Amino acid sequence: MNYQSTRNAKIAASSTAAVLQGLADDGGLFITKDFGRFDWRGTLELNTLGMAEKILGALLPDFDAMHALVRRAYTGKFETDELTPLVKVGDRYVLELFRGPTSAFKDVALSMLPQLITAARSSETPYTFYEYQISPNYNELKKNIMTPQVNPKNETSEMILNQTKASLN
Repeated sequence: MNYQSTRNAKIAASSTAAVLQGLADDGGLFITKDFGRFDWRGTLELNTLGMAEKILGALLPDFDAMHALVRRAYTGKFETDELTPLVKVGDRYVLELFRGPTSAFKDVALSMLPQLITAARSSETPYTFYEYQISPNYNELKKNIMTPQVNPKNETSEMILNQTKASLN
């Protein structure tokens, strides 16, 4: 599945590249217009982790081990297996978004993001690394901070990143 920038449809990336890059080069968000068929009714019958696996697997097809990524992200980190339980309060329902490790709604996304980044980095290695260019004026930081570059020596990304950081000191 290809992702494209919300500002320029010609800027595209795979799901792993979109996770690593964050924003498109033009500052747009990465979205997909080709979601395809999705069995949302069947997904609603699954438990919370099963739903997460199915939805994330459909949105991020370049990640081979979504089952393991979801389990590592969420198992044992939330107060309930439901992660964010839907609780009846009077005649209404409230989605409790405070059951994670920091008692904040961001726990759902930020428990998964490191798993996705780690998996994306390992699938992209050894073909990319990140170039850092520092400017004395913060407002003039080069736009190509964290621009993927080809790694001609076939070295690992982490090693090149560490060498780049060391050369800046």
